[in-house]
This record gives sequence, C-alpha cells and structure tokens, in this order.
Amino acid sequence: SNKAQLAKDQPAALLKLKTDIEHVTLGRLITTFVQMLSKSLTESHWQRFFKENSFVLNLAFSYPVLLIQDQAHVGGSSNNGVGTKITDFLSANKFTGNLAVFEIKRPDSELLKSVEYRTNLFQNSKELSGSIAQVQDQKFQLQNNFAQLAYNSGWGDYHPFSVHCFVIIGRSPQDVHEKKSFEFTRHALKDVQVITFDELLD
Repeated sequence: SNKAQLAKDQPAALLKLKTDIEHVTLGRLITTFVQMLSKSLTESHWQRFFKENSFVLNLAFSYPVLLIQDQAHVGGSSNNGVGTKITDFLSANKFTGNLAVFEIKRPDSELLKSVEYRTNLFQNSKELSGSIAQVQDQKFQLQNNFAQLAYNSGWGDYHPFSVHCFVIIGRSPQDVHEKKSFEFTRHALKDVQVITFDELLD
C-alpha cells in the first residue's frame, strides 16, 4: 500500500527487496527443475511445469514474448476431424506479433543413436528427427490454416510472418564427438532451434 512512497523515500531499499524476492523465487524454481530432472516424468508433467512457469521458455528468445496458448490446435485435420495438429505452446513476439511454436519432449529422450554412423560421427536419434519434423509440420499447418484460426480464436494481433520453431529435448551430450555431431545437426537447421533441458536450466 505504501510502495509509491517507499520508491520515493528509499529507492535503494525497495530495489534490494525486489532483487531478494526474485532470487528466492528463482532459487525455488531451479530446485523444482532439478528435482524433476531426477525423475522419469512424462511429457505432460513438463508441459504443465512450463505452463505454470512460462517465463522459462522466454529465455529461448532474445526479445519479449507472450504465451498465447498451450496445447494449441494449428490445423491439419481431415474431413472427419482426425489428425489435428497440436503444438505444446504457441507464443508471439510482444512487439511484432510474429508467432513461435514449441514442442516439449522429455529430458531422457535420446539425441543421437548410440552406434557411430562413421568414425566419431553419430546420427540423430529417431526421437530427435521426429520432433524436428513434428514442429516443422506444426509450422506448415499454422501458416496454411492461420486465417481461419485467427478468425475463430481472435488472434488478430498475431501473425505467421516467419514462424520460429523450438524443440526442448534431452540432455546435452558429454562425449566430444557426440557434442560435435549434435551441433552439426542443430546449426544446420533452418527455422528450428533445438534446446536441451540442461541448457534451459542453466
């Protein structure tokens, strides 16, 4: 009730209080994240965590982002209503309205096949390749069906100008050759950013 007066009379104390509160809140969130990583949780558990703490996903961006909807339908169903594509999270740039889609997998998902493809080179795992294809299809369906989706959902301020795709999956490789293979893959992707759970935690 007296925050305006405090800001005027004791700005340094108020700023320190704000910083202390943020540190405590972030510390609790990190503890929860670490505890969850130690368990074998389903994708739905992680989706719920990110929904309740959506600002964590904002760390993937270099600009302010708004969470529009979780489990958002982006189209793709057949005439009988089967096969609708659903993205785990639909976000947008706060200033331009440009859309982004997220696919959330599990931290224990494999990134690479365990057997070398060639000496010191590893292929993507089936799950990583499938996740990348999945989020690209969500982008495709979103762009193709956006006019109807925007009309039905009131998304007049959002636009599929250049839809950014994110896949949150797995843990960062430890072996140097696996690191190399993983970086080859994700930096060769166009419009898809792959982020591991430990990178997001850090």
